[in-house]
Amino acid sequence: RELQHKYGVKDRQVWQDAAFEKHEVFKECAEYGWLACFGANQNSWRHDIPTSDPTKPPLKLHFPYSPSQRTVQGGKVVHYLHFSEDYCADILANMAAGRGVKYEHPDDVLPDYLEQMKGEHKILKGGRLTWEKIHSTKPNHAFDTGKMGICFALLMKLLAMPKKPEEEKAGAAHA
Repeated sequence: RELQHKYGVKDRQVWQDAAFEKHEVFKECAEYGWLACFGANQNSWRHDIPTSDPTKPPLKLHFPYSPSQRTVQGGKVVHYLHFSEDYCADILANMAAGRGVKYEHPDDVLPDYLEQMKGEHKILKGGRLTWEKIHSTKPNHAFDTGKMGICFALLMKLLAMPKKPEEEKAGAAHA
């Protein structure tokens, strides 16, 4: 909270990982108006976007994060969302590998952070490619919070949403 105030970050722009100690995270989010986030194995969620013409039905679009959800904790509303861990991990891994938007970190970043950024790999599991922690005993928190950062950047339109391969092919056919 101290850093939030130091850098002038608004309450609704603070996201907290809710996968660990969800009850405590919800308590803090209720108190300060923060947003709780859950990584999920789901690829996308439908969003109904109103059109400028009220006589037309809303646009039904899919994004790699859920619409904002609400629950009540201690009599206060808590906002939370789910995001596609695999989708965000793909973008983060590509950026960290030098593909896509430039990925930077401070020169004095701790070596532990750099190791945690290598804490997951993509494997074939249950007939689909997914990201998994490499060592069960080594932390991967930097990679985890990096995925949340990617989700935030997508939601705030700081990063453009990459097209799916079939969309790129269709676009190339029409070019």
